[in-house]
Amino acid sequence: MLSTGPAEDEVLINMTRVQGLDATKVEDLTKAEYEGKKQVLMVADFLKEWIPGFEQVFISSVGAQIGIRESSIIEGKYILQKEDVIMALKFDDVIARSEYQIDIHAPSGKGMEIGWVKDNGVFDVPYCCLVPKKITNLLVAGRCMFASHEALAATRLTPSAMATG
Repeated sequence: MLSTGPAEDEVLINMTRVQGLDATKVEDLTKAEYEGKKQVLMVADFLKEWIPGFEQVFISSVGAQIGIRESSIIEGKYILQKEDVIMALKFDDVIARSEYQIDIHAPSGKGMEIGWVKDNGVFDVPYCCLVPKKITNLLVAGRCMFASHEALAATRLTPSAMATG
């Protein structure tokens, strides 16, 4: 993804992809950091050599750490499902609303799966998705909320994560 940056001569680029590592293992996270930075340098080199207008390109900053889309989760009272998102289900205990389609970057291999949300594209995030099944006095939020792989692909973004927090 390429979008305009804060300054007139800046662009923001989001196109690296590190796969096949376990986000719960520190050794794999270290490998992922290295691989991600290596990919950033490769993208910059490609742009400089092949894309008109990028002849003077340089990297001004990168993320502080690699972004993890999904790893292990504990069991919740309710797990938001793909159908809940797609059908824009309404919940009595809604604590946030999200307006983003299901956007699955294949965990292995290449490709994406998009799932559009019906009607106006807004779906509820219920409170019960933040409540663990077996642990008392704890709530989870953001990417830790209880959602299927598909539903998490619509709730993992910063606005939804912030709304649940």
